[in-house]
Amino acid sequence: MLVDIQEIKVNSENHLKFNPSPNPYNPDDDTIFNKALKRQLLNDIRISKLKQNLLRRQGGLCVICDQIIDLNQEQVERDHIVPKSQGGKDTLDNTMIVHKECHLKKTSWERR
Repeated sequence: MLVDIQEIKVNSENHLKFNPSPNPYNPDDDTIFNKALKRQLLNDIRISKLKQNLLRRQGGLCVICDQIIDLNQEQVERDHIVPKSQGGKDTLDNTMIVHKECHLKKTSWERR
């Protein structure tokens, strides 16, 4: 005898509540991981207060490539937006934190 499944009453109190964890391989969960990574980077004690302030102003992103700066995997450098050789000042408003590779590219562009 077959039973129509819609006629079976289910007591929801016996069900486990399941909240799936974010999956680092699921592109839909990227924003969750990006926020957590940014939060971790902004509180990292291995970088100076100046770099922390600059990184916070930039939202944890490299200004040149617009990618997250991961201090655990990448080298970062402080760069002048307007180079000092072109009259730029050594102030917080004229500095940014960028990936070392991005800094090298920017420097080569400026020398052309």
